[in-house]
Amino acid sequence: MEEFLPLLERTMNSDRSDETCISDELDTSSTVIENETRTQCEDPKFPFPLKSRRNKIWSFCCHLFSNCALQIFLQLFLLLWPLSLGYLGHICLHSCPVFLSLGISMMCLSITTTVAVARRISIFLVPSLYMEQIRETSRHIIAFLEIISLGIFLSQVVIFYFREPSFDPLDENYCERVFYFATYYSNIVFSVLAILWNLQNIIEKIKYLRRFVTRRI
Repeated sequence: MEEFLPLLERTMNSDRSDETCISDELDTSSTVIENETRTQCEDPKFPFPLKSRRNKIWSFCCHLFSNCALQIFLQLFLLLWPLSLGYLGHICLHSCPVFLSLGISMMCLSITTTVAVARRISIFLVPSLYMEQIRETSRHIIAFLEIISLGIFLSQVVIFYFREPSFDPLDENYCERVFYFATYYSNIVFSVLAILWNLQNIIEKIKYLRRFVTRRI
């Protein structure tokens, strides 16, 4: 019996050492996870902390309203414009038969502009979900859609302003008065927005070229 006592003590000591090592590893791993979580939560560019669902929602809301509340409002306001334009185009098919092609072009313009603005909003709100290559590809797609929208708008202006409508319901060139003037002023508003948008893009491109030239020098 005495011969087995040293062996039993060795076994118990080895078990204790194994438990100590396991507890040390658990403490180390938990410390690493806490440090990573703290780093992600403290980073303002990381909108989705990994602590809990409540912290995720709260941090995401803070990220939105602290950095881009005004931009979100402007983007959402801009999104209302193509939706209303598509509604006017749908009305045009019934209220203004002489401008049937105008109604179709307005609906196409609404689709392309809505997709472009919605894509821009998605990139702006959740930048961490997009890698740099995907973001650049999305920007090229948005620019392509904006060019298509501009072409559709120019064709719409040509159709609208180079044909005189009649407000007499019995005339073959009949067009409802309210719809005609609503389209007239909406074209003016869209022209102003397009000019401002292009000016902003031109200014951004000039700033980018200046920074690029400065770095090269």
